Amino acid sequence: MASPKSRMIFRIMLVTLLLLLLFYIGRPLYWKFSATVYEIRNNKQTFRQGLSQIVIQGQKSLGWFSAPV
Repeated sequence: MASPKSRMIFRIMLVTLLLLLLFYIGRPLYWKFSATVYEIRNNKQTFRQGLSQIVIQGQKSLGWFSAPV
C-alpha cells in the first residue's frame, strides 16, 4: 500500500490538474458565452434563436462541428 504522504501528494496533484483544466477550458468558454449573450441582447433575438446561437458558438469553440442537415 502507498504511504499516507504519497496519497496526499497524489490528491494535491490531481486537484491542481483539475483546477488548471477547468481554468484553461472554462475561461475561453465563459468569454465566448458572455460575448454571445451580449450580442443576443443587442440584436433583440428571441430566446430560441439566442439559445441556438449559444450552442453553435460553444460547438465552434470546443471544435465540435455537426454535419449540415
